[in-house]
Amino acid sequence: MSRADERLIELHSDDLAKYLEDDGRHCPICESVDLEWGSLEFEAGIVNQNVSCINCKVHWYDIYHLTDVTEMMVTSKEAGHVEQA
Repeated sequence: MSRADERLIELHSDDLAKYLEDDGRHCPICESVDLEWGSLEFEAGIVNQNVSCINCKVHWYDIYHLTDVTEMMVTSKEAGHVEQA
């Protein structure tokens, strides 16, 4: 199927909320769990990931935002002097 054969589907807000509450583990259109995830694309605190539903052939991008950082540690003396804020 070429891009010319594709059409945009509007996702209802209730379906989006259900998809997000389930942590993206099912298709927001047909609710299948038969999903395929593509590679991650990084850009300034945001990560996009292409997701495809094997069942209904719909695809979309999941969007992840940087929200926190874990505790930072230096693993060797050669890493240099690290000042704490």
